[in-house]
Amino acid sequence: MNPTITQKERIISLDIIRGFALFGILFINVGAFITMHEGVQIPDYYGLNEIISKLIEIFVEKKFFSIFSFLFGAGFYIFASRAESRGDKPRWRFIRRLLALLLIGIIHFIFFWGSILYAYAFIGFF
Repeated sequence: MNPTITQKERIISLDIIRGFALFGILFINVGAFITMHEGVQIPDYYGLNEIISKLIEIFVEKKFFSIFSFLFGAGFYIFASRAESRGDKPRWRFIRRLLALLLIGIIHFIFFWGSILYAYAFIGFF
């Protein structure tokens, strides 16, 4: 059993899109980091600024999360199909990874300010 993936087996385009989505999520969360650590209040937007803020939220912020969510599922599918082709037990490996993800998500939720990771883990079990 070889748990590592060679460079030839990697899907570079998925890695690039995943990096783009992670960068976008980090970029979105910068405002939350600033308000959390420096106590800066986010202003209420009115009029045109409110419309622009909502458009950014819908067409930018939500896209990064949906791209990352899709790639998360695609990565699990690729992981399971490769484990099955090697003759491993893909369900056991998948459950083990979901349990690790659940643990990381719970720790992140408790010690930081929330996480989507535990939700991915719960959904992954179904």
